[in-house]
Amino acid sequence: MRNDCFRSFHIGIELREHLVERHALGLCPLGRDPVNPGRISLLKNGGLFSLIVSDGINCEEYASKLRAGLTQETVITGLDFFPGVELFQDVGINNTIFLIQKNPPINGYIPYRRIHMDDSLKNYKILRDLKYPFDPNELFNPQYDDASSNDLTNQLCLDEIFYISVGMVLNANEKYEKGAFTKEDLVSNVKDLIPREKFVESEDINRYYSKNSKFLEYGTSRVPCKIRRPTFPELYAGPRIYMARKGEAQFFDDSTLTDQRVIIFKPWDQLAEVNNRSVNSEQNRVLKKYSITKTQLKKYSAKYDIKFFLSILNSRLLKTIIKARYKRDKFDITPDVYRKVPIPKISFKTDSKIRKERLFDYVKKYKEYLLTGNQKFILDSILVSLSPEVDESDVVHDFLSYLSDQMMILTRDHDKIKTQSTDDLIDGIIQKMYGTV
Repeated sequence: MRNDCFRSFHIGIELREHLVERHALGLCPLGRDPVNPGRISLLKNGGLFSLIVSDGINCEEYASKLRAGLTQETVITGLDFFPGVELFQDVGINNTIFLIQKNPPINGYIPYRRIHMDDSLKNYKILRDLKYPFDPNELFNPQYDDASSNDLTNQLCLDEIFYISVGMVLNANEKYEKGAFTKEDLVSNVKDLIPREKFVESEDINRYYSKNSKFLEYGTSRVPCKIRRPTFPELYAGPRIYMARKGEAQFFDDSTLTDQRVIIFKPWDQLAEVNNRSVNSEQNRVLKKYSITKTQLKKYSAKYDIKFFLSILNSRLLKTIIKARYKRDKFDITPDVYRKVPIPKISFKTDSKIRKERLFDYVKKYKEYLLTGNQKFILDSILVSLSPEVDESDVVHDFLSYLSDQMMILTRDHDKIKTQSTDDLIDGIIQKMYGTV
């Protein structure tokens, strides 16, 4: 037992006794080397091991392998979460305590999970039971179910529609051209005699529209063949969405390029003819995960209008869901997080003629709304369209795509009043789709 840690930090006596009860204790308050496999290997079979760590283990990307490893190789007896509780004074972090047993996991076992309101260990909330096998991200994140109270069975994940990756890494390839050039050498604010393409960085991307004034050297002896991560040309052709790490999305259909700080959403149907390791590997993962064929993946992806997803990705609700499920305070999300984001399924059952008529009606109501400011009559109609009896979710899909188009125009024209009104309406519709209001 690491008694030196007790001398270094003040913790309550009851908490100390709680840890001692767990038979073995590791303290890692600053999140350094949270679990050394050697500690667990020293246990005999059935032995118990408890550790107090930073709550980064709950949902941060760097801890994903640790969560998966603990879930797959040990029995996680229990998890105690302390959000907003300062167990260690003047450290500035919150903590999670987990107790594991050195045994292979058995189907059906249920760990206890508690959220503590203070350090007394007496004031806590018991979280819902999860039976093994379970998703390690769901097990370790106490906020996993808090973002939306509705049943998510009628939803899909974004990786069913999109190949989700990041842009180029623009410094010189370290193996062959180390130090030969940097990103700054390749980017210019003006288009000169060097072959260049339009280029956006994460900070250039705003919700729906941004004014780009940068150009990237491209099609030369240096780019893309000598950069660290060149990606592939098809990623930057045709309709796609670029998402800044701050959570703002923009639609592109020209040849604008981007770098690794931007997440790219490229519909699967547009990559049908692409044959490379990155696409094939991700596609095989998706096909296996959802038990579908390549033809089904392409066909399903092609049904959706990409601007429907643009409206969702830019919505306040999606940001809330992502922060609650996968992160804590900092909104800097990776592609892997977006792959798991739930999106309402669309039925695509409405007769094409009726579908156009319904969309025309919604557009007419939208124009009236811009004059009156009254959302209610539109949102009431949305609920009817989404009801099981009517089941015209494809009409709502079309309307959100239309509103995304309007947002692109309004933000470009700096029409702040109509932009805000339209943005508020989009948020209201998406909340109805997710069943949160």
